Parts: sequence; structure tokens; C-alpha cells
Amino acid sequence: MEIDWPEGIDKIVDHGDHWHLYKNGQEITVVHENPKSHYPNAEYIDERPKDYSNITVENNEIFTYDEVKPEVKDGLREFLKKKDMRGIVDMEGFGDLTNETRPVYGSETDENGQPIKKDIFYFCHNGDHYHALTIKQIIQAAKAGEYGSFTARDIVAAMKWSIENKEKLVTFTVSKNIDAVKNYLKQYYHIDDENDISSFGNQIGIYGIKADGNPVYFNVDDDFTVENGQIKSIKPLPAREEKTDQKSEADHQKELPVENVNPTALTKVTLDSVKAFLIEKYPNSEVSAISGVLYVSKGEDEAPIEFKLTDFAIKDNKIVEKK
Repeated sequence: MEIDWPEGIDKIVDHGDHWHLYKNGQEITVVHENPKSHYPNAEYIDERPKDYSNITVENNEIFTYDEVKPEVKDGLREFLKKKDMRGIVDMEGFGDLTNETRPVYGSETDENGQPIKKDIFYFCHNGDHYHALTIKQIIQAAKAGEYGSFTARDIVAAMKWSIENKEKLVTFTVSKNIDAVKNYLKQYYHIDDENDISSFGNQIGIYGIKADGNPVYFNVDDDFTVENGQIKSIKPLPAREEKTDQKSEADHQKELPVENVNPTALTKVTLDSVKAFLIEKYPNSEVSAISGVLYVSKGEDEAPIEFKLTDFAIKDNKIVEKK
């Protein structure tokens, strides 16, 4: 599949089997082909998980989820916390995602090179994709010494306990991490709807602050600090803008006759232009782009709406949906 590489990318986050592309602090898309050659001057952040796929697992070492009793061994919580093993702690379910249209990342691949979607631990990240882990991968990591004196069965048993009891194995102390800052912003702006706040990498976007419906973005590293065990903003946070019926200069420009608008403003349908169109059309939803496909997520209980660039055209110097 040919990728329509967006322009102006200034940051790449490498997750091993996929890459997140950013522009001016905003995630633009996720791709499955290494983008470094396309953006040689972009900031590169390596967040690849440890790979133990070369470690052999014998048939007699394999066990199933049902064979393990849910329990948490003494000392395991402290170990997970000390090692900051959020990839284990964050898992919220076990089972199959074979009917899930959103991408699944992290699990071992099948004979066709596709991520396994059956019998996996998983959690939904940012509403538009899943991170997953198989029991075989946990066995490989245990054989590599990743879990210290704890066995793969110990890890699976604890994860099963967490899933069945709907309780996190570890509550991490307040630090300048993405979740702590998100909780701080939720309280500050009185956010109840999870669709109004999204995050990835070190970026957090919030809808409902700007009157025009566009999100405001915050950088966890640059905009926040920890004082006396509490998250604090380094600079004053923007106030919510009141919505107004007065038309902005941008709105006025949209209504100008075509001959009065820069004729080169829109020459082709791009990911950026379509994403902007969808954000305006669905102001209370989350819009994401993965491998040239755009998704509009209205809520956890609704499947995301999928759009392709071929669904759109340019008419009167504007992006429009094809009928």
C-alpha cells in the first residue's frame, strides 16, 4: 500500500512495528513503514519494546490462560512498580480481537506477518488502537530474566487477577507521566467526557477550551512539573473561550467567492486537509489517522467511522465528501 506521506513532520516515535508521526506537537498519523528516510531532520524517539522473539519456547513450556489461577504472589506488586512495568499493569482484558477493526500492535505475528489477535492480553490506547501481548511472549520475557525471580505463570496469574477484579496491580506514585497530567487537566477543566481529552507520546489534546472547536495541545515535558508530590503547570493554563456567533476572519474567508481566494490553497486532497475537515464536522469526537485511513471515534460504545482519502474531493476550493 502506497503511503501518502504528510508534509512538515518534525517528530517520529518508534514503537517497533509502527511509527507515530507528529507535526507541531500534534499526532498526524501512524505508519507501518519506517519513515526516517522521508524525514531525516525530524526528532527521533525510540520507544521500541524489548524483543525476545528469538528465545525458543518448547511445547511443554506453553500453558493457557484457563490453566492459571488468578492470584498475586508476594512481592510482585513491588517488583512491577520498581521496574515501571506499565505494559503489564495496563492490560485490561484477555481474549480475541479478531472482529476488531482498529489496529492491534505488540503481539507476536502469524505466518503472514500479521499481529495475532486471538488469546491475547490487550488494552485500548487513545481510543484508536490496541496494544497486545501473548502468553508466549510473556514466557520468552521470563526466560530472558525480565521478571526477576517471578515466573511467566506468576505474571499471567497476576494479570488474570487484575482483569477479573477490575483493579490495577500497581498505582504508581505521582510523577510527571502522561496519566498524572491528564488527571490534573481533567480536574482543572472539569472534564467528564473521555472523548474531550486524548493523548499519545508526551502530548495531550483537549477539546472544549477553544470556541472554534479545535483542540488545545499540552506538552507533558515542557508545560508541567511536580512540586511536593503534586502536578503543577509551569505557565498559566488557557481559559475556556466563550462561544460566539460572530464570524471569524477565517469563516469570512471561507465564504469569499472562489476568485477572491488563493487558487493554490487546495490543490490536492491530503491527510491534513481531510483531518481538519473531519475535526470541524465532528467537533465532539476524536479524529485519528492510521496508514492513510482516518477514523472518527464518537465514544467507547460506538465503533469508529472509517474514511479514506478517496471519499473526499475539492470543490470551490474546499474539502467536500463525495456523495
